[in-house]
Amino acid sequence: MAEKRKFNEEDMDGKIVRIKLKDFLTYDDCEFKPGEKLNVILGPNGTGKSSIVCAICLGLGGRTNLLGRAKLLSDYVKHRKKEATIEIELFKKNESNLIVRRTFNTQSTNSKFEINGRVVTESAVINTVKKMNIQMDNLCQFLPQDRVIEFAKMNARELLVATEKAVGPDGMHADHVKLIDLRKKSGELESMIDGRKTYKEQIETSNQRLERDVKRYKEREKHQEKIQILKKKRPWVLYEEARKETIAAKDAKKVVEKKIKDMRKKHSPLKEKIDKAKVALKKAEDEIKVLSAEMNKTGQDMKKIDDKLEKQNDRIAEARQDFTSVQQDEQERHKKISQLEKQIESLQREYEEAPDPEAMKPRITEIHNEVKAIQHQLNELNRQKTEILSDNTNLKLQITALKRRLAEVDNVDHQKLETLRRVDSDTYNAVLWLRQNKQMFSGTVYEPIMTQINMHDMKNAFYLENAISFRDMKAFVCQNREDQKLLSNQ
Repeated sequence: MAEKRKFNEEDMDGKIVRIKLKDFLTYDDCEFKPGEKLNVILGPNGTGKSSIVCAICLGLGGRTNLLGRAKLLSDYVKHRKKEATIEIELFKKNESNLIVRRTFNTQSTNSKFEINGRVVTESAVINTVKKMNIQMDNLCQFLPQDRVIEFAKMNARELLVATEKAVGPDGMHADHVKLIDLRKKSGELESMIDGRKTYKEQIETSNQRLERDVKRYKEREKHQEKIQILKKKRPWVLYEEARKETIAAKDAKKVVEKKIKDMRKKHSPLKEKIDKAKVALKKAEDEIKVLSAEMNKTGQDMKKIDDKLEKQNDRIAEARQDFTSVQQDEQERHKKISQLEKQIESLQREYEEAPDPEAMKPRITEIHNEVKAIQHQLNELNRQKTEILSDNTNLKLQITALKRRLAEVDNVDHQKLETLRRVDSDTYNAVLWLRQNKQMFSGTVYEPIMTQINMHDMKNAFYLENAISFRDMKAFVCQNREDQKLLSNQ
């Protein structure tokens, strides 16, 4: 067992109590015990200061690259010797001191490690040393001469970290690293908060756009309601117009029929006389036509006779006889003419005795005026009918315009639904299900934003798509939590 050297109570584990070197660099066989709080080794050049520093590093499991000198372990065996040994005794509070021994030779790159006489691995030595907070790779705790330049190049941050590891209490460096990490996370959280603020502003802007879309949707609903009301009202308007026209026509018909009936009663006797006079006049005219025809025929006969007289001079005798016969016939004809003239005179007297047509003109004028008044009433009824038909035509035009606008909106909605079906079939099926089951919800459930927004200028669609994520574009909007839960469960 190693001799227990007395140290102060506040001494920490890992202080060097004793160092023993054999055939190591400049030393053949050397053993020394550092005094209290050994920090620096001083001496002339070539006295072995660096050898002691190298022995401390290699004896406690350090690697040759920490020394900044020879890289091969065999180079640290004294010249013309085959094997070197380093033995270092470390202080252990409330326990026996720890003796670490390392043996190596020129024939191999391997080493033999022992702790308190028990052979162990290199990693066991390194772990044991690490538990004592001995840091061979920390220039603030262990600074070989050949690494002073490297130490001088360290920046403030590297020096701080090395100092914390070298002299700080347990966990100080870990706390510092944790503090740095927390500071980094704080910066990330601040960036996240800024991002959330920006996202909130975007959501508020999106909500404003949604409010406008909802307003337009409500206006569309109002237009649809108005169309339905007009559709329901149109038959009643047409019926009322037809009913009024029928009543007015019936009333006008009754008035006209009554006036005609009264006029017929009033003028019935006069009409009978006029009809009789017309019949008599017609009969006289027919008889005159017959007599005229007979006179024409007689004239033709006389012409034939004259022709015969001129052509047949040799038959004068016969002609004279014929002439005598003709004279007799002429006398008879004159008698008939005289009789016909008497009949004409009689008919003329009857005609002259008939009522004067001029005397009937005032009454006829009165009848014409009454007919004109009735016609005026009929014209007024027709004008009212024309106005009603014009109003009906205007209503039809309004309905047609609203239907056309509704068809345009429905066509745009169909295109948007087709786009939604291509990019997200699940959301598309959800929209179809919602349209078929609206009665299941207590409030209004608005379909995805991308089916509700209409761009007046499609050039701006690019900016809208960049401002609103696709996840938000296909989101449904509910007015209460119950509807939201119901929709989510479906």
